[in-house]
Amino acid sequence: MAVWPVVAGAQRSVNQSRIGMLIPFTVGDPETKSRVEAFLHSLEKLGYRDGDNAQFVYRWGAGETKLHNRHATELVASSPEVILGTTEPALAALLQVTRDVPIVFVQVVDPFGAGFVAS
Repeated sequence: MAVWPVVAGAQRSVNQSRIGMLIPFTVGDPETKSRVEAFLHSLEKLGYRDGDNAQFVYRWGAGETKLHNRHATELVASSPEVILGTTEPALAALLQVTRDVPIVFVQVVDPFGAGFVAS
């Protein structure tokens, strides 16, 4: 995980998919690390390999909600094909910045009730 910021800044080749992730926790959090690794493993099973045909762009919130808006803006500016938002505050920040980039989200209890989705 220590090299993720370096990988995120690497230049994208023509055939790479860019996948953004807004994670509101710290890089070193063991539970978060485990979840991100499981997500990356699942993407690898689908054929997405970091540095090969995919580039993962990470933004870590380090538990500070006020960073979400800045990180969401940075992720959208990196031109990803899709963004993963983890938790309601991360999703809210992403939806304030874009409605054009597809957002996949987890750890959102009631997305309809919170007004994140129409149905």
